[in-house]
Amino acid sequence: MGSTLPIDIRPAYPSDASFVLAAWMRALNNQRHYGPTMDADDAWLVAMQALLLTTLDKARTLIAHRPGHPDQAYGFVVAEDRPTNPILHWVYVKHINRRERVASRLLAKAIEGFGTRNVHMPFMSDAFKHHRSRWRLHYRPDRLHGLMPQSE
Repeated sequence: MGSTLPIDIRPAYPSDASFVLAAWMRALNNQRHYGPTMDADDAWLVAMQALLLTTLDKARTLIAHRPGHPDQAYGFVVAEDRPTNPILHWVYVKHINRRERVASRLLAKAIEGFGTRNVHMPFMSDAFKHHRSRWRLHYRPDRLHGLMPQSE
């Protein structure tokens, strides 16, 4: 485990939208399991950006930042409390700040009001696979950004 970077966590400001969207899109674009349609000029990027904007409009986004400097963001989490199972849409930490427990603290803050309900993740990175039981995370690609039906 890495060191523990001092952070504060706050709700996202409207001015954070470009950082959140760009980092999320870049991360998705770098994922190879989404198939060969990932060219920069592909319609997939336009469709995914629209999907992420819809998600950001209805979900809660929290920003981890340098204490006393809310404009110096280290990362973010996007989560949505839903009646059946909450959805953890995405967690992102800048590469330089990884392995400093930023993501785990963002995740803890995001799910603190979810009680004992399982948390669904439409995307599951290797970094979160070993935290699945600790955080009650369940990989559910059918819950892609909360837009799919909620059948159990």
